Amino acid sequence: SEIYNNICDRFPYYLNAPHGWKNSIRHALCFSKNFQKIEMRNMESNGRTSCLWSILPERQSKVNRDLAKWRAKASAEEVEAFETDMVDQNSSFSRDFSLNDH
Repeated sequence: SEIYNNICDRFPYYLNAPHGWKNSIRHALCFSKNFQKIEMRNMESNGRTSCLWSILPERQSKVNRDLAKWRAKASAEEVEAFETDMVDQNSSFSRDFSLNDH
């Protein structure tokens, strides 16, 4: 749910959007070669399983190259907004995000 909350914070459109976008995020993470899923059992939530998604260390340089390509194509305003969000994100998050399975 941290991933969903982060997206809603950055893009308010998703606060009231139909819930299908969450399935799209889950699908993209599951089938991307850049991420790994780490399942964790949370005893505080009645034994429900939650997951951490992490960028695979061996794929980090590819992700960085892709971001560099995006920055080269994006407008200065888009890059500034993204980098400001990344600074804010890095101060409060690690590279791992959780996504609860439902």
